[in-house]
Amino acid sequence: MEPLSIIITTYNRLHTATQTLLSLKENLKYGNRVWIIADDGSPDGYVDQLTSLIDTQERVIVTNANRRGVGVSKNLALKQAFLVSPIVFMTEDDWVLVEPLNVDPYVDTLLTQPSVGIIRCGYLSTDMKASFVGYSSMTYLKLEQGSGVYVYSGQCSFRHERFYNSVGYHQEGVSPGEEELEMCKRYNDTHNAPEILWPGNMPFHFQCSPFKNIGMDYSLNSVAPDVG
Repeated sequence: MEPLSIIITTYNRLHTATQTLLSLKENLKYGNRVWIIADDGSPDGYVDQLTSLIDTQERVIVTNANRRGVGVSKNLALKQAFLVSPIVFMTEDDWVLVEPLNVDPYVDTLLTQPSVGIIRCGYLSTDMKASFVGYSSMTYLKLEQGSGVYVYSGQCSFRHERFYNSVGYHQEGVSPGEEELEMCKRYNDTHNAPEILWPGNMPFHFQCSPFKNIGMDYSLNSVAPDVG
């Protein structure tokens, strides 16, 4: 079974990060998980508290961007992940998975369908178009590239390395909000970029999918990196 790296990007939000990690540990059902804690220079002991929650038989990798920002943190984690496997689940430290989810079909789709780059799971905004497609005995919504700003999103999602080979890695040296918008634009501007899908059986309104956001009161979206 191909390993699935679970990347949690985090910075000094132990309350939400703990809930995120525990919810994934309990409810993300897959037989070969590798955990990657992508930290951006949190205080001493922070990462140790998170990794202590992971089962000892599962592999753990830690990266540290040393306050260089979310773009650097994501890129460090992804490059470590792709040494293990071409597929990742990436999430920020304020999304929880509230019910058991068998992700085998998503992994199979990413491994067997060379046109697919990302399977999203957070929520969908309304400024885009989509069509139904069938892959790996699953029905998905294929989001139409260029039909809205947030066809790409930084929310929790399953990703294949081919997405980054096509579109490039995350912008560095900017705030999380700026990094996400830059990738949104770059994806929409990339000729024949890999497809972005949404599972056809998953609700797509905010807080209606199995993934719920718990960080609205603790947002770091506008925090600039300490590049000095």
